[in-house]
Amino acid sequence: MTSWLGRMSGILAPLPDASLLAGVQQLTARLRAATTPDERCRVVKTLRTHAHSRATHEELGKAIPELVDVLKLERSNLDAVCDALETLYLICKPENEGAAGYVELYNAGQFVEEEGYVGVLLALLEEKESYVRLNTAQLLTTLIQQKASTLQEYILRAQMGVSRLMDLLVDHRESVRNEGLLLLTHLAHSNQEIQKIVAFEGAFEKLFFVIDAEGAAEGGIVVQDALNLMNALIAGNVSNQNYFRETSCIQRLPPLLRLGQTDQWFLTEERAAILLLALDTISLLVSAHNPNTSTNQTAIRKHGLLDLVMHLALSRINSPAVRSRALRTLGNVMKDSSDNRNAFMSKVVETEDGGQKQPALHRLLVILLNSRDVSERLGSLYAFKSYLHENEEGQIALASTLRPSPIADGDEDSVESFSIGRRLLHGLIVEGALNGDGFSGWFAGCVLSYIVADSPTCKKLMLDIPLEIPRSDQPIVSLLAKIGHAIIDVYTSPKGDTLVLVALLRLLCMWVHDYSPAVKAFFQNAKHLPF
Repeated sequence: MTSWLGRMSGILAPLPDASLLAGVQQLTARLRAATTPDERCRVVKTLRTHAHSRATHEELGKAIPELVDVLKLERSNLDAVCDALETLYLICKPENEGAAGYVELYNAGQFVEEEGYVGVLLALLEEKESYVRLNTAQLLTTLIQQKASTLQEYILRAQMGVSRLMDLLVDHRESVRNEGLLLLTHLAHSNQEIQKIVAFEGAFEKLFFVIDAEGAAEGGIVVQDALNLMNALIAGNVSNQNYFRETSCIQRLPPLLRLGQTDQWFLTEERAAILLLALDTISLLVSAHNPNTSTNQTAIRKHGLLDLVMHLALSRINSPAVRSRALRTLGNVMKDSSDNRNAFMSKVVETEDGGQKQPALHRLLVILLNSRDVSERLGSLYAFKSYLHENEEGQIALASTLRPSPIADGDEDSVESFSIGRRLLHGLIVEGALNGDGFSGWFAGCVLSYIVADSPTCKKLMLDIPLEIPRSDQPIVSLLAKIGHAIIDVYTSPKGDTLVLVALLRLLCMWVHDYSPAVKAFFQNAKHLPF
């Protein structure tokens, strides 16, 4: 009777040729019955050639015990060992990355069911021959990709298990070392115990050695793999983050974030990928719920990383992905750190035309309101949110910029000279509510909500500020009244934008929450009673 596995393999792989399958069955039978080393070696070499066809993988999976015996019994015959390793690798690895590969998954499961088989592979890592080490590492990598938790348990229990894998990182043969990077990245994923062992085995020092040897910021995929492993070791692991900082690793990050002379206008995919991974490293060090975030934020500023992140976030580097990631990283580095916020506020950057200088916060606002890339605008919004989080001094400072200036708000040519607060109002009321620009209205409204959030002082200040410079013959129009009118207009207009309406309602809710004077002032207008 055809097995269920056979039926599934028929769906996922070409139908096997009957003669090919019969030949493989005969070879596996010969391997089981072989009594001499030469015979075993000849059979394994032939099986390896057949393993390149997925149609044979189910049948070859039945010979896993015999293939492992070759690894144990023919240890001195390196050619036979390599043939057996490659055969096992081929029958356990799906044809395409991410493919279902039920047969290969089944074979991998059969292999890892025997803890002793994994021990055989770990022992083979002691061999000096490059192909043996490379093929062993590749087989372990594909097994970990498919049976991670089981392999992690085995390797933790094995004597010197992690240490043997760590030796791959210092192998002078690049192919072996590079495979070791991939293997350890998969091994360390979601297992803090392994992460700690790998880190305390000197992983960070070894990784920076690899990064420097490969050209650091100018490197390619190997530097990316090294950074991926580094990030896997510190993600959510406070102990490793402390060790990373205490072993002076933070000060080794700046070269990865510095831009070359041509990077501003032309950024290669490899360079952009390295920048993104290095920015991820910084964000991981200052992640939420980390008891050492404040200490790490100080170290990041002290060693010049804050300046480099700001440059990537606020410059016109030709990569929206890098700019948006840098903006989010900037937000993480500033959040709840008064020293880092002050350092940010003290910076000036070039304006869009490359002429005059403007404060960093003004540049952040320009990105928020004018960028053509939504992810970049979201990154800018996150940076604003982080800057204002539990920063009442900053909230009051920005709320004060809502005061009207002698410049007429209706003069479109003068918008660029508005204060931050007035530009936010222009984005919400004029561009959003009146002109129907949903994104500008929403982003501006969100920042205004952050300004007023949880600060009675700001709520009062914004309640008292007139929307326009009062004239003797006209009543004073308050900002709260203008917000109420805008809500009604957007809600009743067929062209009203939902994003703008949400932004206006969000601002109103944040303003009146737990602040009765704003509630009273809002309902003094009879038109607001339907709310």
